[in-house]
Amino acid sequence: MLKIQYEIKLNESERPYIYLPEDYRDNPHDRFFALEMSRYMLQMVYARRGDKFDEESIKAMETSLATLERVSDEVATILKREMEFLGDVDDMFVTNFHHMVNNLEERDVLPNEGIVSGGKILKRRTGLRVFVKDQMKTFELVDGIENENWKEA
Repeated sequence: MLKIQYEIKLNESERPYIYLPEDYRDNPHDRFFALEMSRYMLQMVYARRGDKFDEESIKAMETSLATLERVSDEVATILKREMEFLGDVDDMFVTNFHHMVNNLEERDVLPNEGIVSGGKILKRRTGLRVFVKDQMKTFELVDGIENENWKEA
């Protein structure tokens, strides 16, 4: 799971602001989060209180929402490509397991595409290795991608 750690501090005017620690590493996931949260907050204000604003403010909010949506969609596309690339790299170099689930039921319902794991997107493919916690075992897809193809690794 991705996490953003921050503090709320006061600036010289005693206005609260978000302080990121000195060792903070700027990454696209955080920017995507900020875009999505901005969009969410503006949508909530618009939906709940839109009738309280004048026409010019409503148009400005609609324009802002449309712009945030376009930018956020572009960033989402870039992030998805990056996560798919990391999943492909993971396929080549990981030797123990690619993904972890709690039980066999979770393993068996993994989708063919779009398995999100540790900031990567994996595909259900021959060679995919999944660690099942309650079994304390790793299973690998061998000779196919159907559930009957899971073999203990």
